[in-house]
Parts: sequence; C-alpha cells; structure tokens
Amino acid sequence: MNRRQLLVSIAASLGLAPTAFASAPARAASRVVLVRYGGGVRRRESIQAATSWSPYLVHDLLPQGTLFRNMEMGTGKEIQTSHGQGTLFLLTGRYYNYKQEQGTVLGEHFVSPFPTLLELMRAQGAAPHEVVVLNGENRPQEEHFTFSQHPDYGEEFQGSLLSKKAFEQWLAAGRPETDDPISQMWAKWQAYWGDTGTLHPRGDRLLTELSLWVLEHLQPRFLMINYNDCDYVHWGNPEHYKRGVTAMDHGLRQIVAAIDGNPALRDDTLLVVAPDCGRDDNRLLAVPFQHHFGDRSSREVFAYFRGPGVPRGRVIDRACQQVDVMPTIAAQLGLPKAEAEGSALDEVWA
Repeated sequence: MNRRQLLVSIAASLGLAPTAFASAPARAASRVVLVRYGGGVRRRESIQAATSWSPYLVHDLLPQGTLFRNMEMGTGKEIQTSHGQGTLFLLTGRYYNYKQEQGTVLGEHFVSPFPTLLELMRAQGAAPHEVVVLNGENRPQEEHFTFSQHPDYGEEFQGSLLSKKAFEQWLAAGRPETDDPISQMWAKWQAYWGDTGTLHPRGDRLLTELSLWVLEHLQPRFLMINYNDCDYVHWGNPEHYKRGVTAMDHGLRQIVAAIDGNPALRDDTLLVVAPDCGRDDNRLLAVPFQHHFGDRSSREVFAYFRGPGVPRGRVIDRACQQVDVMPTIAAQLGLPKAEAEGSALDEVWA
C-alpha cells in the first residue's frame, strides 16, 4: 500500500470522502525541492529567453520539465506583492491579508492562520530533518515560517529552519553532540567552514551551499530554498537586481546537479521553481525594480516543475494562480489539501 492508498483508507475508516485529500499523480516522487526564485523577480529577467538573466533556467532547465508561464498572484488590493506574503501563499495555498503582528517594531512578522506544507508533512510522521526551509541572513523575519497558528497544527508540527542564524544558535548552545541529523550536519559544517563566518559564502550563495549540504547529509522529503538577493535593488542600484537573478541561476544549476548526481534523489525528486512575487516601478522615485505598488508586473509570476512523470519541454499558457502551487505539491506527496483555496495543476502529470 502506497502513501496515497493509505490516506484514502484512513479517510474511508473515518467516514471522510476521498476528495478530502488532494489528487495524486500516477507516478509520484516522494521528495520535493521548492526553490523560491525570490527577492521578487520578473518574468522578463527569468523565463523570457530574449531578455533573461537566467541562462541556465531558460536554455537548460525549462526544456526538461513543464512551465506555467501565465501564473499570477491574486489581484485584490489586500493581497500584498512582497516576499513574506508570497512565501506563505506558496506554503499554504491560500491568499490572506497579512498584518504586522502586535509588538513588533522593525520588519514584518507574519504567522499564517492556515496550515503549511511543513506541518502537514510532520503530522503524517515526517521527522524534523526531513522537512527543511533554508532562509537568507537578511530576512530574519521569516525565521518562523515553519509553522502556523492553526489550532490543529502549530509549533508541535513545525519544520526545521536552517540558516546562518540557526548555525550561530547551534554554536551558542555548545555544539550539542546528539544523534540529531541536523546537529550532526552542523558539526561537519563547523569542521569544514569554521565558526567565524568569514570563510563560507554569504547571501544567496550561502543558501546554495547549504542546499548542497542538506541534500547530501539530510536527504529531506521537502526542502524549500528562500533566495532573496534580488531585493537589494531597493538600495537603488539596478546591478544588484541583475546580480541577484544571476546568483539564483548559478545556484539552480548546482542544486539540479546535486539532485541528479545522488542515486537516492535522482529519480525521486520533484523540483519546483516559483518566485515569491514579481517587480514593478516606483511611482514616487526613480528607483527601478520595486514591488510594493501592486502593478500588473508585480503580480506576474510563474511556476516550473521537473521530475518523474512530468512532461518535458511543455509550456502551459492557461491562467493559473500562485496558490495552485501548494495543492500541486500536496498531491505529489499524498498530503491533504487542508485549507488551500488553490487547485492542483494537473498538467504537471498529464
């Protein structure tokens, strides 16, 4: 009995309709790597060949899978086009008007009322080291995105958050010697890179390096990589945006090579690439590549899928929503759709 059949059997024994669970593909990979092509990136600089700063993505990777190039974020004014919100839309499959948590002074602090993919996996028995999010050092306000405020889930079912900050916290705890796979990985990381933070890469290149270590040492069932260097463009230099897009493209090449080079991952991993949001223009100042004004290009995103059973070289033009990504991943992993409002993208397996 596979995971999908087991869930349906449990649902039947509880008197639940089978439709309470997301539909599963005929050939399912049991692992997912979700790359947040993030910090806000437009289609123009990512998936459009004539103007892209992501040559590997466009010329090498897209022909290997299925691209949904007409995906959008919700158009309601209450749906903000920014990084934290877009990340939670991807993790919950639900749009929501996130507000600043009371008591926070600087930065955003959002906690979802809807269960995340991470919690759904933990509730079905996944170990903490099997459900991992990698976070950038300049987005500490996203360090808690591994759980929600949902009464049936929450911190008890949270996933693991790995970052430069998490490594420093491990060091501060005295380098605990335990059987925990994450602690063992940090010990190897410290032995190789030291504990000063001066030798390992920084920014999104650090996330790529962490991704390679996690794929090798933890082999998680779900890994989300929250790239974000593109957002340095807020300082006003367009070159920061280009460097951010290029760094993600280089990282994507390394991540795919790590998946394909590992026999345990090669034929058992669904790769998903999706931005947190797009980009638009600043209506008030001559600062390029912003995302806070809700213009059309800031809501224009995409989603790309590559893995077992996914059609190669396929481009889907129908309109779809960013919140469709989560139910698609849930279907892949045999998880309940939970409270997602999106729908699984059936063309991923059709």
